[in-house]
Amino acid sequence: MCRVMSVSCTGYYDRLSRHESKRSQGNLALKADIKAIHEKSRQTYSERRIKDDLALFYDESGQTHQSAADKPLNES
Repeated sequence: MCRVMSVSCTGYYDRLSRHESKRSQGNLALKADIKAIHEKSRQTYSERRIKDDLALFYDESGQTHQSAADKPLNES
């Protein structure tokens, strides 16, 4: 497999044993929050409304204040 992917065997197996990056973890959390908002809205929210609700959970740097699954929706 390493030959097909043109990578060294040690590099390939080293990558398998590494922890997931903080950015990747953050992306997974964001994806879960988007899904939670969409499901709580009975799958009726558009991109704009989801973005507005995400602003309640994340500050400008992308740091989360609280999970979207734990907070009620902004029904305005």
